[in-house]
Amino acid sequence: MRIILALAVLAAGLAAPGIVHAADIDKVEIGPAGPKAPLPVRKSFYMEGDVPPSVMEVWPVFVRYQRSPFGARVFEFNEADDCQQVRNALVLDTNPKSTPLGKKTGRIEVDELWQSNPRDPIFSDLRWDHDAYVPSGWKRPPEEEGKSARFSVLISAPDFFTEGSHYCLFLYRKVTETREDFETVRTLALRYAARRRDQNAGRPDTTCQSDPATCLDEELTKELGRELSQKLNLDEQDSTAERMQSINELKHYVRTKLVTAVEALTRAPNVVNTALTNWSQLLTLHENVRGWRPSGDFLSIQDDALARAIAKLLVENGKELRWNGTAFIYNTLTVTHLRIRADLEGIVFASSASPAKPSDFDDVDIDLTGVPVLGTELSLRDVLEYGAARIRTENSYEDAVVVAARAKTSMGLETDHNEMFLLELKSDDETFIQDLQARINALTQFEQRAREACQRAGKTPRAASLRSTEQEILALLGEWISRQVLTQPTPTPDSGTKRPEMACPSVKDESRLWPSAIVANVDEQSTERSGALKLLGDSLQSYVAAVKNWRESERESVLRIANTRIETPVVTEAGDVPLTQTSYVEQYITPFLGYGYLPAENIKSAARISFGIELTAYPNPVNDPMWSNGKRDWSRAFALQLGVLTAPFGPQERLGAPPDLPAPFFAALAFHLAPWTSISYGAAFVGERRSTLSQEQPRWLVTHFVSIGVQLNIPGLITSRTAPASPNQ
Repeated sequence: MRIILALAVLAAGLAAPGIVHAADIDKVEIGPAGPKAPLPVRKSFYMEGDVPPSVMEVWPVFVRYQRSPFGARVFEFNEADDCQQVRNALVLDTNPKSTPLGKKTGRIEVDELWQSNPRDPIFSDLRWDHDAYVPSGWKRPPEEEGKSARFSVLISAPDFFTEGSHYCLFLYRKVTETREDFETVRTLALRYAARRRDQNAGRPDTTCQSDPATCLDEELTKELGRELSQKLNLDEQDSTAERMQSINELKHYVRTKLVTAVEALTRAPNVVNTALTNWSQLLTLHENVRGWRPSGDFLSIQDDALARAIAKLLVENGKELRWNGTAFIYNTLTVTHLRIRADLEGIVFASSASPAKPSDFDDVDIDLTGVPVLGTELSLRDVLEYGAARIRTENSYEDAVVVAARAKTSMGLETDHNEMFLLELKSDDETFIQDLQARINALTQFEQRAREACQRAGKTPRAASLRSTEQEILALLGEWISRQVLTQPTPTPDSGTKRPEMACPSVKDESRLWPSAIVANVDEQSTERSGALKLLGDSLQSYVAAVKNWRESERESVLRIANTRIETPVVTEAGDVPLTQTSYVEQYITPFLGYGYLPAENIKSAARISFGIELTAYPNPVNDPMWSNGKRDWSRAFALQLGVLTAPFGPQERLGAPPDLPAPFFAALAFHLAPWTSISYGAAFVGERRSTLSQEQPRWLVTHFVSIGVQLNIPGLITSRTAPASPNQ
């Protein structure tokens, strides 16, 4: 008996799992279709792969679906033929809130993870005869949120993967996809702004029974909260403090900054519409300028304001002309006159008003857009085109009235539009409005400075009172606009061909008002008046600022709806562990040493050492202690014992081998009461002699047999030490 106890202690010590370092563990790459290499399931290994930003968790699950009693397929009933049948039989609850996936790891029963389906014979077989293994899955670290990542899962359950069995791999991924919802916030902000506008206009809110301002805020806040909660699919169980705080912050943002941005954006187009209308009407008053193009006559640099302004601009910008102190020079040509080409893409320099010889003039290509007007943000081409009521848009010049109509179209002012149109302004329309606003502001600045310089110059724009070339050029351009673009003043009897007394009109001369000087109401409700061109620039600037404010506010208030789901798993064969002759002997057949008791009726009870083998219906690996797997170990709790007894034994050693056999033997049913030990009951077959004479022929005796034994698979225990079960990180 002491020998048996010592052997049991030795078996327990040898069965302790070995240690392996992480660097020694194999790694298997996992792709979209599953493993890219066979899985080394009989030892620990890592499963690794790349996942997109939406994948938050990865859970590989292994399912055993085939194993045969005694390793013989003839005993199989209702077992699945392949992993496709297993997949059809196992249905997972994919609701992230209620799914058991990830809540229990290690070896589990099939119905602990998948929904019960007792009518499916394959599910019933999986439930009663098989189990599953769930490793500790991978969860995305907080620092890797929003980025592609690489997962790694340790598979360490060699005792689960037994010889002669087949396995499936279910690869589950928990995915969180975030959808940005702009429409909900836009709609709520517009509704809030409209009701507040009605209240400010004196139209009471019929839903308010108390203070209107307080009631409006309370009612809309509740309405906002309800709609946001519905969009986020929140219920009472999910209304955590963190989520509710996020909603409250969003509600506050909508009620304050976003609504203010909406009000500014929806109010701005009305002001712009008024300004565009005023501007179009003003341009109509100066209909004669539309389509203007330079004449074919040569202009005197000495006497013509435009010609002198062009000559001075070319010299100041270091372009084609130079000033030698007494005259303007182009190459070797002394230039006294010039003519602007009709296409505004060149200038003809001449030495007289009527050049007769090729040497008296020179036609020069000049990019007038590259000749800046000093003190302004315009080019010479911009000024000349504006003199023809044309404005630069993108890379071309368009009629100013057409530009005004296009601006109205871009902001939806010519159609019956709703306010949502403004909130969804296309990027190209927004760019057009921004460019137009910048151009109008530049024209306003130029007009004001040119008109002021021209009026200050008085009779001679080139008077010393201007004090600088920049002021002189602006005065000359102002004189040109007054004389040749705006309506001509009524000539006086003594004026003849001389320049009028006032080259530039005063602000009281209504017939010759510049666009920057004409006054108009800012909007229908306001008594404020401003110059038409300045009013247009200011209103466009307010609109651009409102659009920018809305864009920034909307980006901060977008409703991000996160939808978490469990994807349909990728199911593949995890491989089978082949049953070899060696593994069959180690897994199904186990040698043992026991102490037997024979309570024969016709003899005194006898006890004897027994030894033999145990045959189990299912694998009984020696390094997997009995009952360490719970009720799953019932499949190997019983075994058939076949063995022999040492002889002779019994009273006067009259019990021994049966006739014609070398030793007494027994057959018993063993029950594994504890790890590596068993108790058994069966029948012993011995030979009995009635006397002590050795010459007496023994007779057959069958008697009860009870024993206690210990497994003696010492080679298997030693071998198992090289198959690590718990890697050391």
